[in-house]
Amino acid sequence: MNDDRDEIRRRIDLVDLVSQRVRLKRSGKNYTGLCPFHDDKSPSFYVNPALGRYTCFSCGEKGDVFTWTMKTQGLEFREALQLLADQAGVKLTSYSGPTQDKSEREGWLATMQSALIFYRNELGKSSTAKTYCDNRDIPQSVIDEWELGYAPSVREGLVSQLKRDGHQLVEAERLFLVQGDQQNGYTDKFFGRLMFPIRDDRGDLVGFGGRVLGDGTPKYINSSDTPLYRKSRVLYGFHKARDRMMKERHAVLVEGYLDVIACHRAGVKEAVASLGTSLAEDHAKLLKRFCDKVTILYDADKAGEKAAMRAVEILGEVGLQCRIALMPQGEDPDTLLRQKGAEAVQEAVTKAESPFDFEIRLLESRLGILSDEFWEQIPLVLAKAITELDLERHILRLAGQHPAIPNAQSAAAALRREVNKHRRAAQKGIKNEELPAAPKIKRSASSLQKAEQILLVVWLEPERRPLIKPLIEEQELWQTGTARLLVLALKEASEFDELPEDLQAILLEIDASIPQQERTDEVIKSAEMLLRIELLTTQIRAEEEVLLADPNNQVAAQKRKELTAKRNSLKTHRTGRGN
Repeated sequence: MNDDRDEIRRRIDLVDLVSQRVRLKRSGKNYTGLCPFHDDKSPSFYVNPALGRYTCFSCGEKGDVFTWTMKTQGLEFREALQLLADQAGVKLTSYSGPTQDKSEREGWLATMQSALIFYRNELGKSSTAKTYCDNRDIPQSVIDEWELGYAPSVREGLVSQLKRDGHQLVEAERLFLVQGDQQNGYTDKFFGRLMFPIRDDRGDLVGFGGRVLGDGTPKYINSSDTPLYRKSRVLYGFHKARDRMMKERHAVLVEGYLDVIACHRAGVKEAVASLGTSLAEDHAKLLKRFCDKVTILYDADKAGEKAAMRAVEILGEVGLQCRIALMPQGEDPDTLLRQKGAEAVQEAVTKAESPFDFEIRLLESRLGILSDEFWEQIPLVLAKAITELDLERHILRLAGQHPAIPNAQSAAAALRREVNKHRRAAQKGIKNEELPAAPKIKRSASSLQKAEQILLVVWLEPERRPLIKPLIEEQELWQTGTARLLVLALKEASEFDELPEDLQAILLEIDASIPQQERTDEVIKSAEMLLRIELLTTQIRAEEEVLLADPNNQVAAQKRKELTAKRNSLKTHRTGRGN
């Protein structure tokens, strides 16, 4: 083994190897350049050709041809050894690596290349395929860059071409290019489909994916596992994303071929996708070799949301940090690029949120923050918080919207008690279903703020109802969950009897508790101003959270300034009215 390594070191010129990625300049006996392993501003990276070693005197990275290849290509040592041996023309004498015959692999790759040439030529001939590409806003430059092709709607087009090129159809069948056998003959595996070549992390063509043109089924056909291809180990677009991924230590994970292409077109060039299968452990291990963080950008539907949470689990098991991007409902990266442009795709990635935040948002979206089911389930989700800061951020936000506890401090304390109950149970190995049920939500007039009660009681007086009708349309103005539930019902009801019985009871309770002297126009206006002050305070806190994460965010700073001025003006006006 040592003899093999020494021979490779002798044959591989480290300066030539490094120069493929770093612009080097001769400096005496050494060569210098900007270090590729950190954000180097002045040359601190040195290559010594006599010793066959490189060193960065800034970040401390150092090594030889093997460590360079491992670091820059994300390879294990044995993989780097085999790669450099192939480049140097060295036959390894003591390497117990893959036994696959090199000439056999080269033959398979040649067969795949013939298929690619055939598909690419057919795309140029097909008006149907070109029209489809035009309709999907796929220009010729993208077709060329991603080597897109077309499998014609004939059964033996590729079969005939492979025969002319001298390839064995029995091997082509193993490569998922044709189907059949020698006795009954062969036909093409793909036909009437837009073809996407699949390359592995080294750039070798190992498979194909085909998308039907139109509404046929199945929508996609992907290569099954072959001697060249294992779908659980290959990510589409990886060979193009690898360098960006290593530089940024970040990857973006999407669902399909066109999503990858759309991201790259939008400048998100670290995007990759799993193919014909959900994300697998080997995919996560591959990503881990090249990056530390992954942003998941899946479709904005229930299947995409479920897949995103599963991907977080798999990626987390290998130590990758994850965030989940927020896509507009019903959108994917491809439709987003076509409808709203590159900036919309970039913004979706940059505004990605933690899995914890994402799960809370999903629960709010699925159940609605006003529902009893939400308040029964939210403590279990909050108990998953990794940091106390994350936990408190959401508790404080949710406490002001509690449907039964109008005092935010009391509501926050109640949430903390439920969260701690679930955490203690988890530590003891007690299942959630074995825990005592959370207290049932009991809505009453006492669960509303006094200002909300003063405004809502006006609705019971039909002649004065126009005073609060505009306020009922402002859902965010109301601070408590019970008040929001009431105004939603009041928007739809024109008579008291049309309200649900539990809400009728709350209004009657309010009516009995608010004296006439607190129902004047002056008091009503003061109550409205108080709610607006509280709303502005909530909005100011939201901008302060943005500034906490990004102190240089000028948009958030200006917004906070404007909101604060508006709140101060309202406070002054309300005080001047003697309230």
